[in-house]
Amino acid sequence: MFDSNFVHSLVNGVYEMNTALERHIENKFGRHVRRRQCEYIKMNQQNDSHWPDRLIVKPDNTCFFVEFKREGKLPRPAQEAKIKDLKTRNRRVYVIDSEALMDSVLRLENLL
Repeated sequence: MFDSNFVHSLVNGVYEMNTALERHIENKFGRHVRRRQCEYIKMNQQNDSHWPDRLIVKPDNTCFFVEFKREGKLPRPAQEAKIKDLKTRNRRVYVIDSEALMDSVLRLENLL
């Protein structure tokens, strides 16, 4: 019924749209925290890709981590293990997959 090129394009289009939505939330979050004088650091660990996406350092020098996901998606098992490890070390870590959750995190961190 559908040829493979159509299905491939549809799958790629959906993937690109979901990635764009994740990127949109990440960019919006970044603009917001920068306006609040926070440092917005990309966690690009070459040896360990399981770190959350961003480290946010607030003006009072407190910090927290954020992992951005497509809506409804969960961190991979290795990411979950890293998040658990950070939380056992009393680090705040949030997984954000929607604008509503983003607003909640900003409110919780007194950045809204």
